[in-house]
Amino acid sequence: AQGEEWHKIYGPFLIYCNKVPQSTVNPQMALWQDAIRQSKAEQAQWPYDWFTEPGYVKANGRGKISGKLVINDPMPFNKAYNMWIGVAIPPASLRGIKNFEMWSKNYQFWVKTDAKGNFTIPNVLPGVYDMYAFGSGVAGQMTKHAFVTVKAGETTNLGKIEWTPERVAPTVWEIGIPDRTAKEFKHGKDWWVGGVYPDLHWAKFMDYNREFPNGVNFVIGKSDWSKDWNFVQPYNVVGTEQTTPPVWKILFKLTSAPTAGSNSSLYLAAAASTRAALVVTVNGTNILPQSDTTRISFPNPSGATIRKGIHGAFGDLRLTFPSSLLHAGNNEIALILKRPGGDVVYDYLRLESPGTQVTKP
Repeated sequence: AQGEEWHKIYGPFLIYCNKVPQSTVNPQMALWQDAIRQSKAEQAQWPYDWFTEPGYVKANGRGKISGKLVINDPMPFNKAYNMWIGVAIPPASLRGIKNFEMWSKNYQFWVKTDAKGNFTIPNVLPGVYDMYAFGSGVAGQMTKHAFVTVKAGETTNLGKIEWTPERVAPTVWEIGIPDRTAKEFKHGKDWWVGGVYPDLHWAKFMDYNREFPNGVNFVIGKSDWSKDWNFVQPYNVVGTEQTTPPVWKILFKLTSAPTAGSNSSLYLAAAASTRAALVVTVNGTNILPQSDTTRISFPNPSGATIRKGIHGAFGDLRLTFPSSLLHAGNNEIALILKRPGGDVVYDYLRLESPGTQVTKP
């Protein structure tokens, strides 16, 4: 911002040039393993005592954060094992960018929890930090503003930190695994493999038209998301040659109508998105917010598809609507992309509604 003073140190950097004897068996792997060992040794020495630069804080000027992450969620598999947990101070001038993934001006400090949710974040600069957590199996992220104060030479023990993931109502169905990637979907493990040169389809997203000529029609309880849900929903992205907006339908049967007068909610998480102008309908009725009924986009857009990726910057949407739009028997939710050149790499989808459940096939 105008008048803002900002500085940040990037580095120091190590360029490591190693070698092995000519007689070494599988020398590439030997070099690689040696480089990994050196990398771990360097990490163990950071922050370096020998590095001197104004603004660089050495180890004795930093503090630690410890605690135990606890997830309060009805799903029994949602445990705080191997979750990312970290702290950051929002930059002084955000320009509307509120997600920590999109910040580069500030310093951030991250570790992963152990099997029981315990963690210690070392070498944190003094200050008052927001705290975040996310990881596989839990939708969304934990955000706690101005949650922890770090002082030089001290360990701040936070004890138990509770995260209650947002839910509007019980889960009716879900598609995918909330892990911020599309790896569980079709081509989620071979997305980078395309045709052999000179085939112009050099990545799997370019095969969408051929593999899904009628879009995706996913039947809850019958379809297999590893085969029937593509890793990306593209609309005329390079090489896909589409002339009409792609329509993806989710078809399901309910045992009964949801609780009268209640609200239901569709949670959509994108592992990445680009120009994703999205319309969502429930049994033909547009459920987008009244402030933007024509189309909405996921926050934090990032072009992962064209770069041969299955994840970029994470973004999610929650669309809450009157449960009266759902009824006993057959139901349909449609996801329609409206802007050519856009795509959505889905991470996870979940329908929440009280007083009903999916008819078991």
